[in-house]
Amino acid sequence: MKKILFYTINFLICLTIWLKAENPTFISFQVTDEAGKPLHGCKISVRNTSKIFFTDKFGKASVKLNSSQSHQISFEKAFYNPFDTTIFVNKDIDTFFILVRLKEKDIHSREVVITATRTEKDLVALPIPMTTLSQFDFKQINAKTLDQALMELTDINIVDDHGRGIQLQGLDPDYTLILINGEPLVKRTGGILDISRLSVGNASRIEIVRGPNSSIYGSNALAGVVNIITSEPENETEISLFSKYGSYNSLDLIGELKKSLISDILAFTLFAHRSKTDGFSLIPNSVGKTVPEITNYNLQGEVFYNPTRKSRLRIAFRGNFENEINSYLANKDTISSNNDVGEISSFLNFKNILNDRFNYEFRAYFSTFTTNTQDRFVKTKELYDAYKFSQDVLKLELQTNYAFSLNNYMTLGGGFITEQAKSLRIAGGKESNRQFFIYLQDDIKLIERLNVIGSLRFDNHSDYASQVSPKISLSYQLNKNIVLRSSVGTGFQAPDFEELYLDWTNPMAGYSVFGRTYAAEGLKKLQQQGQIATILISPDTIGKLEPEKSLSFDFGGNFSIDELFLKINFFRNNIQNLIDFLPIAIKTNGQRLHTYQNINKIYTQGVEFSLEYSFLKNFHLNISYQFLQTGDLDVIEKIKNRKIFKRDANGNDVPVNISDYGGLFHRPEHSGNIRLTYRSQDLGLFSSFRVNVKSKYGYKDINGNMILDDPREFAPGYAIFRWNISKELFKYFVLNFGVDNLFDRKDARFLAANPGRTFYFSIDFKYIKN
Repeated sequence: MKKILFYTINFLICLTIWLKAENPTFISFQVTDEAGKPLHGCKISVRNTSKIFFTDKFGKASVKLNSSQSHQISFEKAFYNPFDTTIFVNKDIDTFFILVRLKEKDIHSREVVITATRTEKDLVALPIPMTTLSQFDFKQINAKTLDQALMELTDINIVDDHGRGIQLQGLDPDYTLILINGEPLVKRTGGILDISRLSVGNASRIEIVRGPNSSIYGSNALAGVVNIITSEPENETEISLFSKYGSYNSLDLIGELKKSLISDILAFTLFAHRSKTDGFSLIPNSVGKTVPEITNYNLQGEVFYNPTRKSRLRIAFRGNFENEINSYLANKDTISSNNDVGEISSFLNFKNILNDRFNYEFRAYFSTFTTNTQDRFVKTKELYDAYKFSQDVLKLELQTNYAFSLNNYMTLGGGFITEQAKSLRIAGGKESNRQFFIYLQDDIKLIERLNVIGSLRFDNHSDYASQVSPKISLSYQLNKNIVLRSSVGTGFQAPDFEELYLDWTNPMAGYSVFGRTYAAEGLKKLQQQGQIATILISPDTIGKLEPEKSLSFDFGGNFSIDELFLKINFFRNNIQNLIDFLPIAIKTNGQRLHTYQNINKIYTQGVEFSLEYSFLKNFHLNISYQFLQTGDLDVIEKIKNRKIFKRDANGNDVPVNISDYGGLFHRPEHSGNIRLTYRSQDLGLFSSFRVNVKSKYGYKDINGNMILDDPREFAPGYAIFRWNISKELFKYFVLNFGVDNLFDRKDARFLAANPGRTFYFSIDFKYIKN
């Protein structure tokens, strides 16, 4: 009996000691900056375990750790120096509190960007030329579409050609990739992606990457990337309403709801933007309008779900619908044109953090784009011309990120894209293609101040040869005030459906254009129909259409001191294999049959400069400027060999001199933007004065030699002035009044999209429940 009692007592003692040893200790953290301000989203990880968690909006977090052990804990937060500490958890303490204060880094921009590398990076140390626009920037000047935001806040040239497009570093709009939340928008055939139909009413920021980014984005990123990043719920409830009325009966109505259903777990957003304008005409008594009557709808809904602290699911649906109405003359008859454009897209994004070194992200994206144009005789209502086009895109992608150390971060990703286009102007009525891609990026900090990013992408496409796109970039923090950066990389632009499969004859002029893939078959059909008089070039002798390619260089840096921030970037882009028209036959009606081929080589080079300066407490000055030089290398070679001529005042043909050559059309040598703003938080008052400047630029060939070499071929330079003022009222409202084109600059020929002086008034309402 004594032995049983002895063993029982010993067992109970051992069990108590064991339970006490295994009982975890509850540890709570408070993370702040040096001033005591809570830091939200600070990453806390326990080394040699899978425990990773983040601080809430109060800078607080908690975890359970085993007692009687030492634990190494690290704290990481953007813009702050990382902090490591080791704690020993005493078995006699059930819970205790740890306060951590992080020190701010000496050099940073206070802004995290993701577009340039597909990973979070501090903007000031980024080796790649990039510009960001905040929600405050474009909301204060009442910019509600992408073209308004870029035109008034940057030195980027906006061009009008079947819609408004972006000209980065002197390259055509087709060479710039447009994204919403990192996913591409479908481009239309026969023109460019019209950025005037893209709403930024729900955008938190816009990121603009300059220079080729095919090494991570593939085709269409030859000139750069523009990414519209929409806002996410940050409060329990947020309601925003906006109304703007202006000249020519233009009206914008915007509504947005952001709602958190379960704190830090489930939330959603709903957004709608309707815009309408009656259009205008700069030519008196003209049949049609210079800018047509347009009605546009942008709709978007998103759901955010965090099943765990380490994973996140984001699902979004987006719709854009536009109707244009206009009239024009054809053979002395008035034609009424009605054009409907629609785009519906959805995407799914799932991100999961497996441990403190490895995370992955899966993205699925689908988009369908349609356009339907019907032109009818006004008198008889009979159909004059019709055009239908649709394009579907499906993309699946997996991206993985692995941290070898705090100074070495690698990204590996890949995916699949399939596209299909339908149109009566496409040979056979329908065509499709497929593409596989894989990319690799390594982000290394070789020493404390030297950051090197190397990236490489391989694209395998069903319609053209495989492409390999490398790029390397580096930044060096010379001291607390100066950061230097440089990059060299390649880009490519794939042939589109039109350039490959087009089958179209102009009903008025009678000329025909065939896509390169269809050219031989189309020519044979026209011969059988007796429509070909002379063959100029056999399509069989022309090589397969290849992607346009670029080799680009950038060098520049940042300088900041007190309230002054300067940024400068020198660039050079060499483009080869440019796709252009090629006449291959003369038709019996005297018109030509064209196809496409790779012929030209061009270059663009110059310098981009921006300045930001705050003074007198409430004033802020922004200046951006671009100097640009361009040229066609094949044309320059022909001019040097005296093979290009022009007609002089006496009617004689004389060789063109190299000094006469003005480069590429529609590229101003000088362009810039000046913005002076005043903001008083005490008064709730904001005002902005802005001016956009462009020097003369080549507009149209006049003397018939198809190059820019005559002073009459230039459009004059101009400056457009804008001003607005806004006032906060009763906490929830903001009233705004503005004037665009203060000095009423008009030019029906060269500034057709500018109606002259216009006025607008808007009211903004916002309700926030924390």
